[in-house]
Amino acid sequence: MTSWDPLLIPGILQTADYARAIFSRTAPQDRVEERVQARMKRLRIFDSPGPPTFLALIDEGVLHRPIGGSEVLAEQLHYLLDLTRHPPITLQLVPVAAGCVAGTMSAFALARLRDGSEVVSADSVLSGYVTGDHDAVMRLKQRYDTIRADAQPKNVTSQAIEDAIRKWTG
Repeated sequence: MTSWDPLLIPGILQTADYARAIFSRTAPQDRVEERVQARMKRLRIFDSPGPPTFLALIDEGVLHRPIGGSEVLAEQLHYLLDLTRHPPITLQLVPVAAGCVAGTMSAFALARLRDGSEVVSADSVLSGYVTGDHDAVMRLKQRYDTIRADAQPKNVTSQAIEDAIRKWTG
């Protein structure tokens, strides 16, 4: 699975407090905890036997956007740093200086299903969109490759996360 997010840490990589900070602003109050718990259950996929490989491209700006405040973001960044050491997970930052025009439209994820088919999920303000349409999948795969061409190597990404942790805990 691959994902791109220009504004937030991808949902599958979020801590409960980071997710709660997002949902408390976007979901009905009586549904916040339900959504947080659902998001946390998704993380278990990486602890299962034969976990999927996951490549997340994240805009560098998320390291400096204090979702939930400095403590929540610092905790989230510590967690991200731990995830960079998890073999099936690769995290790469796309530097703000890259401009990343191809990625400014929305977050999206691409996945290959067990039967070999591919699907894409794209988010918008009003809803999510999932399709297996070949043309749509191919267009987003090309967009993903364009974004990834500007991404930092893993070691540079890890260093940037460490620097951001120092900023928020300093």
